[in-house]
Amino acid sequence: MSRIYFHSKSSETEVLGMERAYCGCMISDIGLSILNLENSYDLIIPLLHPDHYIRDILRKNPPVVKKEVIRQIETAIRVSFGDEKLLILDDKPIVLWHLMLNTVLSMGSDTLRFIARLHAQCEIHSYVRGKNRNWLADIIERGREEDILRDNVGWEDTIEMLRSDNKETVVLSYSVCDSFPNGSVADWDPSIDPEYDEPNWDEWYDLSDKKKWNLGLRGLLKNGHSLLEWKPENWADVRFGEDGMTVFKLKKILMERTKNELV
Repeated sequence: MSRIYFHSKSSETEVLGMERAYCGCMISDIGLSILNLENSYDLIIPLLHPDHYIRDILRKNPPVVKKEVIRQIETAIRVSFGDEKLLILDDKPIVLWHLMLNTVLSMGSDTLRFIARLHAQCEIHSYVRGKNRNWLADIIERGREEDILRDNVGWEDTIEMLRSDNKETVVLSYSVCDSFPNGSVADWDPSIDPEYDEPNWDEWYDLSDKKKWNLGLRGLLKNGHSLLEWKPENWADVRFGEDGMTVFKLKKILMERTKNELV
């Protein structure tokens, strides 16, 4: 089973990977419930990419079409983790992954923001500095008290670990992807193996754990995107994508344009 890891220089905890899947489903459920395709169908359909296979479904018998199209759009949104060209607004694709994440991020609950950031960023090594470890522990603890974050998946150990120190940075990773630290995030260059005339990446594993951690953290802090850091100063403001699009904003834009067309 997969795991979400919380690493520090001196300790490590793990949260069962099924909790990430649960968070992903919750994000989609919330976003889709607000999009409410049953009611916003006539607003969304014009945004369908002209070459998308769902356009073929629209040519079928109308009584069957609406339910099937809704099902197909919802499925596409649930499985989209990239720039799939399902919906186009002003000649630009709407990144569905960002749309769902930003919708949840905008809703005002620290627990929901944590769920969105965890799902989006655990595998690319989001991190929290030592001075903010108790702040993050408070958010996770509140999520447990509200029964949003679930029992017996590793949250209690993670809360305890976060509260155990206020100096060491804690970095996340996901077991299906590269762990932390690793040579790539450390921006570490191995020597060239003379026998094969290619980088000898095995040298990384010969380094001490302390050396690997120091190199990895230095590389992450130097080269990582600023949004990878979880901190109270901008916790409520972070959005993904250039326009920070949410379902709320999208529906507002479409309803205003429809209103203007009718005037």
